[in-house]
Amino acid sequence: MGILNSYRVKDLLHFLKMYRRHQRRNKLWFRYFREAFENGSFAMPFPAIIQILPTERCNLSCKMCNQWGERGYYHSHDDAVGDMPIEKLISFLNSIESSDFLLNIHGGEPFCYKHMDKLLDYIIETGRDTLFTTNATLLDKYLPKLGKLKNAMYFISVDGDQDTNDQIRGSGTFQKIKDNLKNLKESCLEQSGIMPYFSMNFCVSEYIKPSSILQAYKVAKELCFFNINYGLLWFVVDEAGHEYEQQLKDEFQIAASDCWKALLHDFSTFNGKGVSQAISKIRNNLAFRLRLPYVSVTPRDATSAEQIERHFSEHGYSHGREKCLMPFYFARVHSDGNVIFCQGFRDIIAGNVFCNDFATAFNSEVAQKFREFCMRNRFSICSKCCGFYLSPIFDGLKGK
Repeated sequence: MGILNSYRVKDLLHFLKMYRRHQRRNKLWFRYFREAFENGSFAMPFPAIIQILPTERCNLSCKMCNQWGERGYYHSHDDAVGDMPIEKLISFLNSIESSDFLLNIHGGEPFCYKHMDKLLDYIIETGRDTLFTTNATLLDKYLPKLGKLKNAMYFISVDGDQDTNDQIRGSGTFQKIKDNLKNLKESCLEQSGIMPYFSMNFCVSEYIKPSSILQAYKVAKELCFFNINYGLLWFVVDEAGHEYEQQLKDEFQIAASDCWKALLHDFSTFNGKGVSQAISKIRNNLAFRLRLPYVSVTPRDATSAEQIERHFSEHGYSHGREKCLMPFYFARVHSDGNVIFCQGFRDIIAGNVFCNDFATAFNSEVAQKFREFCMRNRFSICSKCCGFYLSPIFDGLKGK
């Protein structure tokens, strides 16, 4: 293989350093979490991950997307779509620069942000560990600056081979992703000397066939991804949505928006058994081999075909988990400055970083009440949310 098609020892050692930094980040965070949990204050100095949405705009309309897809939330909520003023964003980031967290630049599509050049200048200057969640179709506009980032990771959405991906994301998107990744590798090797960390996010939705599962792995291998994650779709059924509305009213005296309806999906033609068997086979045969791409599945508790099939056939099935730690571990800042904890649900707003400092918003009365709720209960819509399964220290809390 040529240098553009494989990771070198130098790259792997650099990734190991990044991983160890995040381990230290998690350990420090857990120390504060344990104190908040044991004393019942539910107040935290900072989260382990801060996700910034500099814009909610996107250049694609992927069929299953709850933001801009066929039932997307933003189609009927144009007032919630904007671009964060760059002066306010930089001021906010400077105010929390000393805190130890992973910075996640998200969207919408983050590279639709009209001030991305200046945001990249900040990231280059600070050298902070940064994760970009992107569809990778707009990277070509920023290759010179992206090539300077040593501590960047890219979670890239690709839905299998060219035919499947383009059916879901739009004609020509697969080739655009392929070209941009090749060019980004070249830019990084030329400027920083480090291959980028690429993770392929493959959304297992109703548009996926059993044959798509192996095809996706082959694509990840062809495009030199470090790993491929098979993410089982977050979806909601009507009954759970209406129960959520009542829970929100009873617990928080808040009237729910209709954002949960963007997660309604039709599985009438979905081959759940075939897809589940294909994922299980890939996971069990390839997940633990010492070769790239590494294979993972979210929820990580879904280790068998039966569990994966139940994920799609039983909405309330939560793989044995009932507590969500994301309001402690994670914070999401939208373009208007609002701080929330649930991806895709803006009903519970903890505060606003343009009105107060981040610590005030992160530990507001609403935030602490929400954390207390999540330690004893969960919303009916939560059982399929990826964040519900990503909290890294859940296993240590079982029985508490």
